[in-house]
Amino acid sequence: MPALHRTAPPGTYWVIPPRYRNDFFPREAVFDLIVKGRRQLRAATPQPGGA
Repeated sequence: MPALHRTAPPGTYWVIPPRYRNDFFPREAVFDLIVKGRRQLRAATPQPGGA
């Protein structure tokens, strides 16, 4: 995650910086998004042996 003052390249930067230092997504929401994405990738990937 870029520092709050990083608003231009080079490197990682905020296109729209957060309003406040702790103004981010709740950890649980990020975790749920990752889990859902992994499940969808697993479902879309052909399994060896057709199982």
